[in-house]
Amino acid sequence: MGDWHDPAFLTDAQDWIRSHVTVTGAIEQPHVQWWSTVLRIPTSDAPVWFKASVEGSAFEGALVELLAGLRPDDVPELIAIDTERGWTLMRDAGMRLRDLGAELEAWETILPVYAELQLATAPCVERLLGIGVPDERLEGLPERLAGLLGEE
Repeated sequence: MGDWHDPAFLTDAQDWIRSHVTVTGAIEQPHVQWWSTVLRIPTSDAPVWFKASVEGSAFEGALVELLAGLRPDDVPELIAIDTERGWTLMRDAGMRLRDLGAELEAWETILPVYAELQLATAPCVERLLGIGVPDERLEGLPERLAGLLGEE
């Protein structure tokens, strides 16, 4: 688990961010969870977003990069990734789905796009596994379920 409030982490992250974009104001940390943190970085064009993930999710930047190669209009534009540290820097992609509320129209718009993204990704299983995406295919479900049931 990362200590997302640690001054050393924040200094390293901000130095890395500044090596990729020109920061025009105060960097904010609007999201802190045990699994990741997000920083909002003002730039002259628009805000950009930094995300740091725990080791088990460090593949996320490489995943977004793979998805962008398949369907660039369906994922945020990557500015930089550091797969060893699990860091990504992305352009703003607009309003988050959860901020739209439970509006049926929002779901009717996003779900077909999500399905198309999944279908485009289906032939890339070996590449996905190679970058560290967990193998959650159906054939592994009995083993994963047995593992869960065996845990206290």
